[in-house]
Amino acid sequence: MKLQRKLVGICVLISLSPCTAASGQSAEHVKAVAAQLKKSYVRVEAINGCPVVSEELWGWPKNLLSYCIYKDDSGLKGSVYVLNIAPEVIARWIETSCSKALPGSNTCFTYVLACGKWNSSYIFPVSGNVIEDGTNFFFRNGITVNPLYDGKTWNWTRTQLDIDNIQNPIAMLSDSEVAQPHDKPSPMPSGLARFWRTLPAHFAKTFEGSGAPMEVSAKGEDKERQKWLDIVRNEVLGALNSPEDRLLMAYLAAHPQTIGRWSQDPSDAVLALKDKSVGDQVCPQESWP
Repeated sequence: MKLQRKLVGICVLISLSPCTAASGQSAEHVKAVAAQLKKSYVRVEAINGCPVVSEELWGWPKNLLSYCIYKDDSGLKGSVYVLNIAPEVIARWIETSCSKALPGSNTCFTYVLACGKWNSSYIFPVSGNVIEDGTNFFFRNGITVNPLYDGKTWNWTRTQLDIDNIQNPIAMLSDSEVAQPHDKPSPMPSGLARFWRTLPAHFAKTFEGSGAPMEVSAKGEDKERQKWLDIVRNEVLGALNSPEDRLLMAYLAAHPQTIGRWSQDPSDAVLALKDKSVGDQVCPQESWP
């Protein structure tokens, strides 16, 4: 087990480079995750090569992050720091969660893979702007945040934001500045965490004693938002060297009826992976963003 964990850690550190699947892991599952990671548009459309960051930022160790400047289909340019993670790691998380949530299922892996695809495009934005359908959204630790900068908030805008004077300064704000309350739309609209759609309440109910807050919106105190930022970061960092992702486990545990309706016909699961309208129907959904 120690050797297996060490191998997984090495795969993470070398980012998206090929790794040998851990003992007992499905090579087909690793291949399926790798195919999704290669479609991550902040990397595919990057104009700067997404260099690896050689310093610790926001509590994330050096070499785990890449800084990407990319061009969205709308023509807008965004900049974001994203987590580097090997497909073997994500595949192991899904395999472990499925073995507990739907033991014996031959389609659970594909359904969860589809949900991650449509929920996040397998982009884990540690900090910065992820442009979605021509709209700017800022993130911290995989969570949509809406911090005040230069007297205003910038989420939901649909114009080009200057990278050097707006996007990068917002990305470099501290966690406490990101969590700070203000009189604009909530600094943390929902707390949904990527890759999945894990709410703080999901995690709090699934893992009692974790200290996770029940809600982090405008009515919540900034210390609750800060707590959730810390929990998500620590959970992801811990999961990188573990077969378990407790954020995924909490997401599945919160929706037993939905996942209980997942078909055991492999063709149905594959359709959910290919067709967003089908994926939206079968994947557990929460309020957006």
